[in-house]
Amino acid sequence: MTVFLKDGRSITAPLSAFPSIKKIPASKRKDYYLLGKDVFSWDCTNEVFHIEQILGCFDYYGHEADYHHGLEDE
Repeated sequence: MTVFLKDGRSITAPLSAFPSIKKIPASKRKDYYLLGKDVFSWDCTNEVFHIEQILGCFDYYGHEADYHHGLEDE
C-alpha cells in the first residue's frame, strides 16, 4: 500500500501489515475518502485509519495494535 503525501513524499507499507484494510476488496480500495488532513476510511468499513499507522505508530490505534504486538513477540 502506498500513501502519497501533499509534500511529494510517498510512504509504502505492506498490505499484510494492515489486516483490516486487506479485507477491503481490491476493487474498492481506491474509493477511500479523507476525514481531515490525516485520517481516511472507506464506505465499506466502519473503521478509520490514521497516517500515523502507515508510519508505524500502532500503539495508539487499538484495532491494528494487537496484530503488530503479536508480530513483535515472534
